[in-house]
Amino acid sequence: MATQPNFVVVFTDQCRYDVLSCNASRPGGDTAAVCRTPNLEAMAERGVVFDNAFSCCGICSPARASLLTGRYPHNHGVLNNTHDQDTVRPDLPEGEVSLVSCLRDAGYRTVHLGKWHASLNRGPSEFGFTDVTGMDWWEFLQSIDAPHPPPRNLTWVPYPTPGTHGVPMYSDAPAEEHVPEYFFFREAGRALEECAASPNPFFLIVNTNGPHFPCTPPPEFNTYDPKAIPPWPNFEETFEGKPAGHLRLARQRGCIDLPWEEWAEYVARYFGMVSYIDHLMGGLFDGLERLGLRENTYVVFMTDHGDLSGSHRIFNKGRIMYEELYHIPLLVEGPGIEGGRRRDGFVNTVDIMPTILQLAGAAPPDVSGREDDPAWQTDRRPGLLDGQSFAGELTGTGKGQLRDYAAAEYHGEEFGLHSQRMIRSARYKYVYNPADLDELYDLAADPAELSNRISDPTLAGVLAEHRAMLEEWMEGTRDTMYRWVQRGLL
Repeated sequence: MATQPNFVVVFTDQCRYDVLSCNASRPGGDTAAVCRTPNLEAMAERGVVFDNAFSCCGICSPARASLLTGRYPHNHGVLNNTHDQDTVRPDLPEGEVSLVSCLRDAGYRTVHLGKWHASLNRGPSEFGFTDVTGMDWWEFLQSIDAPHPPPRNLTWVPYPTPGTHGVPMYSDAPAEEHVPEYFFFREAGRALEECAASPNPFFLIVNTNGPHFPCTPPPEFNTYDPKAIPPWPNFEETFEGKPAGHLRLARQRGCIDLPWEEWAEYVARYFGMVSYIDHLMGGLFDGLERLGLRENTYVVFMTDHGDLSGSHRIFNKGRIMYEELYHIPLLVEGPGIEGGRRRDGFVNTVDIMPTILQLAGAAPPDVSGREDDPAWQTDRRPGLLDGQSFAGELTGTGKGQLRDYAAAEYHGEEFGLHSQRMIRSARYKYVYNPADLDELYDLAADPAELSNRISDPTLAGVLAEHRAMLEEWMEGTRDTMYRWVQRGLL
C-alpha cells in the first residue's frame, strides 16, 4: 500500500451549487432544487463542504486549464473555449507546468478519464498523464490521446433544448449503455483495479460531460415531474437597471419568451442527469471500498462552472456573472478529514493544484533561475502559481487558509469577445464591465440578484471597497487589464 495518499477528482461540467441536496437549504442554495443526490449527501457527512467555492471563469476551457495549472486564465492564456471559431488561444502555451506533471515527478501514476477541453491540439499525455481513456465528443472524433475511445454505435435523435438550440441526444438506452458518463465511470473502475495492484500512489481524474446540455439521463433517472418543479426565484427577471448585454444574451439564446412550463421540462432532465452522476459516484465509492483504497484516498467532487438552466430566463452560460454560473459545488473527503464540516471561507478553482500538491507532499513548480527566460519576463510568468493551498483546512493542521473573497474573469465565447471581472465577498458582488454598465448586488437582501445597486448612493462605500479589492487582485495576479484600471477607469 502506498504511503502517499491517492487522489480521485470527479470534475463535472456545468453543475450548479444549489442543485445538490446537501446544498439546497444552505445560504446561496435554493430549496426549490429538489434534485436527489444521496451519495453526495453521504460524502458531505464524511468530509468537508466548501460553501463559497467559485469558478475562476464561467466557461469550460479556461476553468479546466486553471485546474491543471493553478493559474488564472489571464496568466495561462486560455481565455475562452479552445474549439470556438473566435478562440484567443487554442492551446496552453509551452512552458506551462501542470499539477499532473508535478505528481508524476513525485512518483504518482496519473490517469485521465473523459472530457479534456483544456488545450485543443495538446492532449492530456503532454501534461503528465500516463494513462488516458476516453474523451469528449469532438476530441474523440479527432482521436487526441484516446486509446480506449467510447463506442459510437448508439442512435442519436434530435431533442430541442430551450429556444433555438437543437442539440443531439442519445437514444433512450439503459444506463449500462449510456455514454459518455457510464463509460467514464466504468473505466474508472478498471483504472482503480490497476492502481490498487501498483506500488505507486495514484491521481485519477474523471471528467464528465454532464450535466451540461443536452441533459440526457437514462430512462431510470429521467423521473422528475416538470409540473412539480417551481420556477427559479429570479425567473421573472426584467433586466431593468442591468447591463444591456444581459437582455441581449437572453434574446440571442432564443429563450426570452419561453414560459416556465417549457423550462421545467429542461430542468427536470438536468436534475435527472445530476442524479445519474450521483448514482455513478456511489459505484465509485463502492469500488474504492472493495479494493481497500478508501482510507488512503482523497476524493474531490467539483465542477468547472455552473449553469443558468432558466435562471434569469437565460440558457447555458455567457457574458453574465450570476451565482448560478460562478458559485460551484466543492466536496472533499479523505484521510485525516473530520466529517460533517462546512467552511464558508472562499476557495477558487486555482487553489486545487497547490492543495493537492501539499497533501501529496509533492513539490510545486520551481520558478527559480527563470529571470532570463523571455517568457518569464512577460506578465505571464509560466510556473508561478496564483492558487493558495487550503490543505490545512481539510486536515485541521492549519487555519485561515481560505480566501476573504473570490475573484473571477471572463473573456467571451460564441457571441464574440467580452471582458468582465468579478469580486464576490461574503455579502456583496461587484462586476466590472469595461464596455457596459457595472453591477453591484447585495446578496443578503437580494440573493436572486434581481436589483443592480451600482448607482445606489447608500452603497457608495461598499462599491469603493470592492473596486479597491478588484484593483488589489488584478495587480497581485498580473492581470494585463490592470494598467487601465490603474488610470482610474473603473
